[in-house]
Amino acid sequence: MARLWLAARRKQPLHLIDFLADAYDRGVLRQAGAVWEFRHASLQRHLANRPH
Repeated sequence: MARLWLAARRKQPLHLIDFLADAYDRGVLRQAGAVWEFRHASLQRHLANRPH
């Protein structure tokens, strides 16, 4: 239920694991232990500065 609610409000992709796997395959995302990191600093800054 929460997953659908977040997806409807554009807070998170509906299929989050598929999104993460695709981003990883494209080289945009990397996994460091249990943490996922966006590889590009400009993307990190863009996402960090998004209005809530």
